[in-house]
Amino acid sequence: MIKTPVGSIVSRLTNDTQAVADMFGTIFSSFLNSVLMFVVTLTAMVSLSWQLTILMIFIYTDNVRVLYIYIKDFLVD
Repeated sequence: MIKTPVGSIVSRLTNDTQAVADMFGTIFSSFLNSVLMFVVTLTAMVSLSWQLTILMIFIYTDNVRVLYIYIKDFLVD
């Protein structure tokens, strides 16, 4: 039976916990930044031209749908 010192286990656990906490902090910060950027950009687009904004949304969603179908078919084959 291999004996590992208790201090080593506690140190590894502390470091792993800190790494996970840092990762979630970074991800959460990045997520909030992206959402804020999206809302500000969409607001600016609507204030400039709501018609072009609606047209862009339709074109963008159509492109995403086509890309999704293409990638799904590519990965299946």
